[in-house]
Amino acid sequence: MPDEHDKEYWREKYAPKKHSKTYLKRKYKPKRHSQEYYVRKYVFGQDVKTPMEEIRQKRKKKPEPDRADFWNYLDEPGKIMIMILVVVYVCYKLSLCF
Repeated sequence: MPDEHDKEYWREKYAPKKHSKTYLKRKYKPKRHSQEYYVRKYVFGQDVKTPMEEIRQKRKKKPEPDRADFWNYLDEPGKIMIMILVVVYVCYKLSLCF
């Protein structure tokens, strides 16, 4: 009996074989773009970016929040909740002293 904990055991047992129809159906196909993408790239010769590249650039452009400026990034209910928690904590500590 083969070892069930072997990492290749489950792949050999359940994964579609390379000659099967399911393997050929699941094979990765080239990414299809819109017609506008191909026109801009091959007709006008522009350097066209894929949607994922555009998303990555937008993420890089977003500024990192300043760690020291945490209070200004909170909305009003968040500020109120933090103040209430501080007051409750101070009251709790004072009640232990008396």
